[in-house]
Amino acid sequence: MSDLEQHAALIRSEMRSIRSEARADLRTIAAQAKQVKKTLTDWRFYVRQYPLWCAAAAVGIGFLIVPRKQKLPAIDPAVLKSLLGERLGSEALTGKTKRPSLLQQAAIALATTAAKSLLQGGLATFAQQMQGFVGRRAAPQSEEAHDHD
Repeated sequence: MSDLEQHAALIRSEMRSIRSEARADLRTIAAQAKQVKKTLTDWRFYVRQYPLWCAAAAVGIGFLIVPRKQKLPAIDPAVLKSLLGERLGSEALTGKTKRPSLLQQAAIALATTAAKSLLQGGLATFAQQMQGFVGRRAAPQSEEAHDHD
């Protein structure tokens, strides 16, 4: 083989090697991109990485979603009585109402207990998340302090 043919064979060999490496690199990059996409589109990632920001965003969104309390105009009882006549009786105009039944009281007590339990569970979970967040933040700082000693 002449020098020119050897040189051409060497170049072909190098090109095969480069193409093979490029395919492997491309597969690696595609797999990494897929993992990054999966991570960045998962809301749990953001809650774990930025719990305070997520809590602040939830409070802000809740504030914007909940409608403001509407102010009702004050109505004079005399005017109301004249408009409604005597149809409703004195109970409706004086504000006195009947007490809820025993079954209604039990349902209210059950709903209140369930709401309190859910709130306590949510607060306990939030406290655990905050402790983990503070622990992760404190651990690198304490390791840096030990490294300087």
